[in-house]
Amino acid sequence: MKKFLSLCLLVSWFNVLAQDERRVQNGQEYPIWYSRTKVLVKFKDPARALSITPESLPDQITNAVPIPSISGMAFLELASSLSKEAVGRTVAQLRQHPDVLLAHPLLLNQEGEESAGFTDLIIAKPKDGVSEASLAAVFHANNLEVRPNRVAPDVNIYLAGPSVLSDPLTICEILNRTGLFDYTPNDPLYAANWGLAKMNLPAAWDMTTGCASIKIAIIDDGVQLNHPDLVGNMLPGFDATNSGTNGGHVAGEDMHGTRCAGLAAASGNNGIGVTGVAYTGKIIPIRALSTAPGGSITVDQFVASAINHAVSVEGADILNMSWSLYPSSIPINNAIVNALTTASTSGRNGKGAVLIGSIGNDSQPFFAPLPGNVTSVLMVGASLSNDTRWIGSNYPVKRVDVVAPSVLVSTVAGSGYTNQQAEYRTSWSASPGTFNEW
Repeated sequence: MKKFLSLCLLVSWFNVLAQDERRVQNGQEYPIWYSRTKVLVKFKDPARALSITPESLPDQITNAVPIPSISGMAFLELASSLSKEAVGRTVAQLRQHPDVLLAHPLLLNQEGEESAGFTDLIIAKPKDGVSEASLAAVFHANNLEVRPNRVAPDVNIYLAGPSVLSDPLTICEILNRTGLFDYTPNDPLYAANWGLAKMNLPAAWDMTTGCASIKIAIIDDGVQLNHPDLVGNMLPGFDATNSGTNGGHVAGEDMHGTRCAGLAAASGNNGIGVTGVAYTGKIIPIRALSTAPGGSITVDQFVASAINHAVSVEGADILNMSWSLYPSSIPINNAIVNALTTASTSGRNGKGAVLIGSIGNDSQPFFAPLPGNVTSVLMVGASLSNDTRWIGSNYPVKRVDVVAPSVLVSTVAGSGYTNQQAEYRTSWSASPGTFNEW
């Protein structure tokens, strides 16, 4: 599927930065900020993005960085301290370049961080009962072309056209004023996570966005308890390592558990950050591992205790275990196996908890013994946006139960977010609910 951004949904009332312009959605104004240092471009020939050099582009461009996960797109870095007007002139020059399909400065969030960008498609979801004739009339009046969608069924419509390339915000406002359309969540980085659309989640969210009674235990290196995009869905946690964090993250470690929690259940429609797959589900943060820069530290008893606590004390419905473990007891630690087996049979009041593990990132036809050797654990591999296996994803024969997008956006420390420039880590695929195919 081609990449798109849902552009009518950047809603914020913070005024940390002097806004570049104001836009209107549903009768309310909201601010827009543009980067002064980076432009997102798409080339007419996708191969050109991999070979482009600054010398063939306007003088203000100092570096060109292809985006491997999005065909034909690249970041162009600008000389520092450019004015808004200078950025505008550079963008105008790029749009006249014979190789360039579109060019837009990156969007900033209210804290000045580069957070999202425009591509060549707009996503629109018609309201129930809207006729094909009404839609066709609106699209014709605005010179919009409907692009076919590879994934079916899908209630979304993908729109292209000259105005989408030049002024997508205005087109979104026009569509919004017709009253014919619904749109996807208003989290600014929603559209940067291509996996959500790939899995038809906008259609799924029409039926459910998760459930507040569903508890997702993130058994990992802890979760940032005060993260602004997670705190609304956070339940009391547990520290199996006896470090007294209540399931929280320890400063200086990898933030792996925080990323997994964000992909699973970051709050949706809260006007900030990313959108979790089950964005009204609840997170139980459980610290069982250490991911210090000097090397990961795992104690078998911590892992077994974490699993047992998640199910028997916290009543977790889903256990996310995005890690691979070679246990200290050879050939395998029965305490961990027993904990997993008990969770799968006795969890959820006897229905059995849902256990999810990641297949690993070694590009090998096998995986680590735990948790994958326990057959009740659903093992998840990583897929790319073109529906192929990510090269780093392990591929044990007859044991990859599910593959899912190795998504690009993860929550990180403080109020910040990272937009990965390459698809990697089966951990991101294994975050609860992020399933592409069974």
